[in-house]
Amino acid sequence: MNTTMCPKCGLKQFTANSVCKSCAATLSTVNDAVSSTAIVRKAGLKKIVTGIFLLLVGGGVNYFLLAVFNILPAKLIGFTLCLPPLWSLLGLFQFVTGLTPDELSQKWDNLAGWQRGIIGAFGFVGGLAMVMVGLFAVLYVLDMNVEYKR
Repeated sequence: MNTTMCPKCGLKQFTANSVCKSCAATLSTVNDAVSSTAIVRKAGLKKIVTGIFLLLVGGGVNYFLLAVFNILPAKLIGFTLCLPPLWSLLGLFQFVTGLTPDELSQKWDNLAGWQRGIIGAFGFVGGLAMVMVGLFAVLYVLDMNVEYKR
């Protein structure tokens, strides 16, 4: 027999039941919760793909400006190489958790202080690593166009 999980208390029970045995919640909302989670994850996947596409387009524009005109505007780098990865990261959070940004924010606020501290520290270190990788990538692209004199 198939089992479903109650959206309110999390108790697993047979799908034939229409009411949860533990909390008396109606189990017809389980399908609604699953479909809304699928919609949220699909939206998150769209954000990931859009961010990657915009990053590739922005990188191409920056490379074209550098190769053809030998210019690389700092504001253009910020918009084309920094914002799309952030958009993709938001989509990744949405895809992995199945929560909208508002729901994720509420769950974050409900965490204990020490939990937020640990997760925040790991997030900071991960973000710093991503910034360093991006910086080295930009420096590598810039270094390709420099002629060394010996």
